[in-house]
Amino acid sequence: MRRGPKGERLPRQRHRHGDHPTKMKFKEERPFPTPEAAERKLLELANAVGADHAGRLAVEIINRQFRDAGGSYEEYSAAVRAAVAHG
Repeated sequence: MRRGPKGERLPRQRHRHGDHPTKMKFKEERPFPTPEAAERKLLELANAVGADHAGRLAVEIINRQFRDAGGSYEEYSAAVRAAVAHG
């Protein structure tokens, strides 16, 4: 509740749609807008990382590189699901 200089209650201010004090924020462009684009980047990173002696890939390295490239955790999960679905 807003109070005036003498402690009195002030009427509630209402904003009309056109005079809102803040501008509308638009969703920023993502580097991997589709699961297919994220899958391509994931496969590119996986092919660049060498496998260990047992033939396994270090998932944490690929995940970190994907995040450093601008991807989110949700995009990484979508890329993994798409890669598994496509074999």
